[in-house]
Amino acid sequence: MDPRCRPLALDGGAVRWIPFLRRDRVGVTARTTTNAMVPGAVEGPRVSRWMVPTLGVEVIERYPHPGQGFTQGLVVEGDLVWESTGLYGQSTLRCYRLGDAVLQWVGALGDELFGEGICRIGCSLWQLTWKEHLALRWCPRTRTLQQTVALDRHGWGACRMGGVLVTTDGTDELVVRNAHALCPVRTLRATAAACGSDPIGRLNDLTYARGRLWTNLFRTPSNAQDLWIGPGRVPRGTRRAYLPE
Repeated sequence: MDPRCRPLALDGGAVRWIPFLRRDRVGVTARTTTNAMVPGAVEGPRVSRWMVPTLGVEVIERYPHPGQGFTQGLVVEGDLVWESTGLYGQSTLRCYRLGDAVLQWVGALGDELFGEGICRIGCSLWQLTWKEHLALRWCPRTRTLQQTVALDRHGWGACRMGGVLVTTDGTDELVVRNAHALCPVRTLRATAAACGSDPIGRLNDLTYARGRLWTNLFRTPSNAQDLWIGPGRVPRGTRRAYLPE
């Protein structure tokens, strides 16, 4: 889904937003002086060692939302919305038409499961669970649970990246997984590209579009980070996920 036009479910409704570049920057700064050893020397300006653009969002459209759920993941196909909700004893997978205040269908998870991120790939819709080390494979056509598979770690966010899935677990790691059984293929670490090795932790929900992976950082002021995955030069102002040596 193009991140410039991505629906998000919020309390009381859904919004459609687009990111825009603000003029302010964030980064690590260093002090410089004209001559630190000379008495009376004047301290120079603070100079940024690396600059990362700050993205804001502009709301361009609002939609009603069925509510009554702790939203953990969304998949939007045309005007059909699949939504994963969390909390123990209240977790579900449900679907509804974008803009409708009434649910079309609800599938309840067991009381022992906490629903998390979801991802549609092929004829399957995968739903992660938080601490249970399980993933659920649903059939969107029949709206039935087809399979439960074991995961090697906690489940947070999920998205499709070509023919594979990418998942997060709240750390600085991204796990690339086989689309059929969610077996891990490789592990990526998210770092600040300009700093080389500073990890970007608390990776949460994911969206992949046009070669870039967007994720929100859990319980931080950052709403989304632009991660570049691939060979070659990292585009200026982005952050990169790379395969550790």
